[in-house]
This record gives sequence, structure tokens and C-alpha cells, in this order.
Amino acid sequence: MDRPFSLVKNQRALAVAGLQTQHRTPMKPQPDTTHWKPEAFNKPKEWRPMVRLGPVHHGYDSQLWCLHNVGDSAGAVPYTCAKPPVQVGDRLYLQEPYQIDVQILNMVRG
Repeated sequence: MDRPFSLVKNQRALAVAGLQTQHRTPMKPQPDTTHWKPEAFNKPKEWRPMVRLGPVHHGYDSQLWCLHNVGDSAGAVPYTCAKPPVQVGDRLYLQEPYQIDVQILNMVRG
């Protein structure tokens, strides 16, 4: 699927110049933490793809990512799961609401 992707002016110049190849944005809405135990806030966490636990795993979705403690086993219960807005295989293109300033582009390229 083709999806438009917007960047701010200086990030756009970096991307066009080939100097920025990754972009991270905060997840919206943020995961609900009201049900977490107090000790859970101090543990480092990581996002991992949802794991299929067996042939009859109800609710399995290969596009879901789950938040786990670092080092938890594959079958551990996650804190929360979310589906990212962009999936593997999606083609992103820069949406151009304005023209890139050639001077800025030349400064970025050096």
C-alpha cells in the first residue's frame, strides 16, 4: 500500500539528500498504564511482534506489536499491544506541501 508521509522542512531536505533514512514518531494514543503494577514502571521495556503460541491461538494478529519487559520469554503476557500505522512492505512517499529550498539542500549535502 502506498502512504503519504509528511516531514518538517529540514527533515525533508535530509531525506532528499539521502542523509536521513529512518524516522520515528511517538505512538498516538499512548498505551494505557493505569492497570500496571508500580514496579513495572522501573523495568526497561521493548516492543516485539506478537508471537503465535500454537495452531489454535485465538486473537493472533501478525501486524500487532506488544510491549514486554526486556528479557521476558516469548509466551509472556504483554503490557499492551498496538498496530502501527505503517506495515512492513508499505511504500512511503514524501508528501510535498511546499518546494524545497535549493540553498538548504546544498548546505545539507555539504
